[in-house]
Order: sequence, then C-alpha cells, then structure tokens
Amino acid sequence: MCQCSVHLFFIPEKTYTLTERLKDDKSVWDKICTIKSLPVNWFPSEQSSLISMDLPQLPPQLFINGDWNFLFQCAKALKQLVDQFNRLPNFYSKGKWSLRILEIMKKQIESTPKKALDSTKNEFRNISDVVLIDRWIDPLTPMLRQSTFGGVCDELFGIDSRGIIKIPAEESPDDKPEKSKKEEFEEIQLNDQVYEQLQDLSVGGVALKLREIVDELKGEELQRKSLDSVAQYKNFIAKLPNVVVKRKSTGIFMRLAGVVQQRESDDFYRGLLRCEQEIMRNPQHDKIHPFIENSLIEMREINSILRLIILQSLISNGLKSSVLQTYTKLIVQSYGISELKLLLKLQLAGLVKDENFCEKRWDVSYTPGNFNQLIRKYKFVLTDLDELRKTEVKIGKPSLLIRILEEGLQKEWIDFNKTLMETTTENNSNFQQKDEENKQTLIFVIGGITRAEMSILNSLPFKIFCCTTDFMNSNDLINSFRF
Repeated sequence: MCQCSVHLFFIPEKTYTLTERLKDDKSVWDKICTIKSLPVNWFPSEQSSLISMDLPQLPPQLFINGDWNFLFQCAKALKQLVDQFNRLPNFYSKGKWSLRILEIMKKQIESTPKKALDSTKNEFRNISDVVLIDRWIDPLTPMLRQSTFGGVCDELFGIDSRGIIKIPAEESPDDKPEKSKKEEFEEIQLNDQVYEQLQDLSVGGVALKLREIVDELKGEELQRKSLDSVAQYKNFIAKLPNVVVKRKSTGIFMRLAGVVQQRESDDFYRGLLRCEQEIMRNPQHDKIHPFIENSLIEMREINSILRLIILQSLISNGLKSSVLQTYTKLIVQSYGISELKLLLKLQLAGLVKDENFCEKRWDVSYTPGNFNQLIRKYKFVLTDLDELRKTEVKIGKPSLLIRILEEGLQKEWIDFNKTLMETTTENNSNFQQKDEENKQTLIFVIGGITRAEMSILNSLPFKIFCCTTDFMNSNDLINSFRF
C-alpha cells in the first residue's frame, strides 16, 4: 500500500541535485507522491511599479562560481513576461549579462511553436521596448548612502521580500504593552497607504508630508462633528475603517521617522556620510583615508567600512598597492581571516582593486568601467546627498545607472545594443500601436536596483514598468559574497 502523502513543488523549478538529496533520506522520500516545478519567477514588492525575482545571489554566483544558469533563469522569466504582451517589442541591452540573456531568450523564442497573438490581451500593458541593463555598469551607486525614506529604511533595518522591516524592540515605534516587547524585534508592514506616500521622499521631506496627513485626519475629525443627517453619517461610517487604519499607520511612521533621525544623528553614522562625501569630491587613490583607518582599528561595523573602501577604489579606478595592503592588514588584524576571504571575493568581482590590477591574473570576468569617463560622458552631476537629505522633498539624480537609462529614453536607446527577435506570429506586423500615448517601456535591471533608484525612475516623465533580479543596498551586496 502506498504511504505517500506529500506533493512537492519547487519554485521556480526543481533541480536534479535537490531531488537526489531527497532520495538520500528514505523516510522522507517514501512520503513524497510527486515532485513538480511551479514556475513562479516574479514577486511583487511594496513599489507598485516594480516586480522582483528575489535573486540576491546572482552577482556572487556569476563572479565566484561562474554559474551562468542564473542568466538562463532570467531569460526564462523575461520570456514569461513577454508572452503576456499583445505584440513583440523591441529589445535593447547594455552590458555582458543583458546581452547574454537576450541571446538565450532569442533561442527560446525560435524553438517555441509559433502561435497567433491575441490582440485584445493585456491592452493596458502596451509595451513597445524592453530594455535590459547590467548593475555592474554602475556598482558605485549602491555603495552611496540612499537619500529616500524607503532607501534609508532598507539600509538601516532591511526590508524583506514581504515588505516588512524589523526594528529592535527597544527602538520599536509601535505602542505595545511592555510584556509583548520581550521579543527581540518588532515587525512593521510597509505595504501601507501612508508608507506609499513617504517612500519616494527625502528624509527631510518626510516630516512635512506627515504633517499634511495629520492635518487631513484633523479635517476629517472636524467634518464628523458637523454631520447633521443620516445619509452623511452613513457615508462617514463607511469610510471610518480606512480612517482608523490611516490614523494608526500615521502614528507608527511618525515614530519610525524619529527612530531613523536618531540613527542618523549617531556620530559614527555622520562620520560615514562625511567620509563618503570627501571621497566623492576628492578621490585620492594614493592616500589612506583617516576615517577608514581609525574605524578599522576601532573594529567598527565592517560592512560600512568595506563600503567606503569599495567607493574609494571605484571612483579612483583602483587604489595604490600600499594603500590596499594597509587596509588588508588592518582588516585581518581587527576582524580575522574570514573578512580577508570576503575582501578577496570583492576583488574577484572588480569592486576593489589596486592601480596595477590585471584582469587575467585575477580572472575577473566583468570589470566595472572608468567612472570618471562615464561621469563626463553622461554629464552626471554628483549631488551633495547630505544637503539633499535635509532640504529637498523630491529626490534629484544621484545615480549613474538612472542617468544612463534617462539618456537612453530621450535618445531612443541609440547607445544600446539592439537584438532582433524572430516574430512569434505571421501577422505580428499587422499590430499597430493603437495609442502612442499609452505605450510603456519595460526595464529589466540585472544584478539589482536600490529603492532610491526606483524612486528616481518613477519620477521620470516616461511611462515605465520595472523588473529586477533583486532590490539591493550596500549591505545586501556585500553580504551576498559571504558564502
């Protein structure tokens, strides 16, 4: 008699290795009836115009293990989206990974049986161009402190794939009984109507927006006192649950903004910002930065210091050998050999290098470009992020990646590689753009995008839908190499 009782689904697909590991445990294997794949490649986020594959391990797997299966997975996921369009769009790419993904996808399309497209399908999604761009064209921006409220929350607390942040209980902005605060962390859900209004603002603009929301709530309270008919009361009661939720959320995010402000007022945090600005304004590859040196000696939080070392290396196009050797020596003395392994992996990824860097000797498959040349080419202005945090309500353009995309949108992707796909239907040419004003561009960022960059992308005067392999920040990127 069959004792199996479990139907197992792997997301997005099953693998031979995992199946064989299950077979090793007979007590588990005997309970499994079927093993199948569930091809769910895309997951929603708290950003309404972005979906993610939730693949933070993609960069280290490509650089350290040379596992190109991740690009194959990206190609399958992209084809899954393209199959939903009502016409085959134009395909553009910038970077090695992006080009490789389109080459794989082209083979997938050519090997798929041709079928007529339904012209009525997804009329609301009128995608005319699909643009792929590599994160490694600009790995510098994730190393900068983000200037949006959503980006800062991600850096300080970490936003998980469910749109939740965890705050240490002693800092928790939630009003709960003391006995419930015995837990180490408190969770705050960001899939919220109030957070949606705050996430794209600078840290300095959050207080102003919260004040506006509080004034709206006060206005609704005054309106309640002036009700004088059954119909008006009935209408007000229908809206009351939403008002109660909004009032509670406003209180939580007011206190969360206070926690963020308290964290940012810390002397070490402010020192990190000053050091970052000094490196960006006056990059010196041949000098040890005093703040980095002292922080390593004092055994400060290692990721924050590595971020500054990466920043100094990238903006200077390599550090002087003696400078890198000094940093390496201090890291080993203060943090041990495990952090030396991490530093070597960052060098394999091209994030840290000396001025005599040799790609062949290090076997680096993808070296970031010369940032000084890129800054001049794209007329990129480095914004003073410290002042931006204090004064601006809307964010400027502190991202080279977004500047490249913005120029591509303006010039119709003239500097991008165009990949011609075989049409999937004989009468595809008969499909015309019914409404030019409604056409959209799908942008796929391979390697991850920051929340601040997504906020900037949303502010551009173009209709854009974005997907990425993962949301990221400097901590996420550095930690992804710790395997």
